[in-house]
Amino acid sequence: MGLHDFHLPLTALDQINQPPLWFLQVQDAMTITFTLSWTTAYILYVRQAFKDKSYGVPLLTLWLNTAWEIMFGIVCAGSTGLIFVAGPWVLLEIALIYATIKYGSIEWRHSPLVANNLWWMIPAAQPVACGFYYALMQSFNKEKPQDSIIMSALANQVFTSIGAVLHLISKGNTKGHSVGIWFWRTNGTFWTVMCHYWQMTHYPQDHYFNFSPIVQYGMWIFEACDFVIYPIVYYYVSQREREAEKQAAGQKPKRLR
Repeated sequence: MGLHDFHLPLTALDQINQPPLWFLQVQDAMTITFTLSWTTAYILYVRQAFKDKSYGVPLLTLWLNTAWEIMFGIVCAGSTGLIFVAGPWVLLEIALIYATIKYGSIEWRHSPLVANNLWWMIPAAQPVACGFYYALMQSFNKEKPQDSIIMSALANQVFTSIGAVLHLISKGNTKGHSVGIWFWRTNGTFWTVMCHYWQMTHYPQDHYFNFSPIVQYGMWIFEACDFVIYPIVYYYVSQREREAEKQAAGQKPKRLR
């Protein structure tokens, strides 16, 4: 097999449909792009957490992300390739969990009950989150496992995107966050959505659930958060940080409207 006819291992649906090479190569290009983008975002999340001695992934998002990658990426993986992707992601999530436990008490100093118990609350929540995804899988048609994957990933991404915005607002600072993280996370999500639309356009009979109002609504919600709301909030919060630093240094701050 030469480079001109290379493609990634076929998914269960692709094995049934046997799509043409051009379809597979476009699909693979988007898959590789969003995989590398999300991997980069995870690495930057970990780096920023230790750099700022803070964390940028809200607790609920961290629980759900880790559980999703364990259940759908390893335990019930739809393809061998997904295991090789989800495995490193789980390791990066573990690093984020460690950073959150290590520095989370600082962020939660206003709530000693949480601050003093993060060390067991975060690990203890993982079996609960995994159980939620297992129950979700059992609630969908087992002959269409992709539907439960789509629904769980949709909920996960909505929590991730909205959570990132609310996290910035509640913290009042950008510690644990960065423009680089936003760029790669948003890029990864965008190409994931584009990949699904590519599949939906060419094989609608296998992706009818993706056309449902709840899925389309959720996609618009998290894309709006990623592309519009988060950058605006990040800019505003970072400006507030700069003005606070100037004020602490004895300079007269500008009034933010």
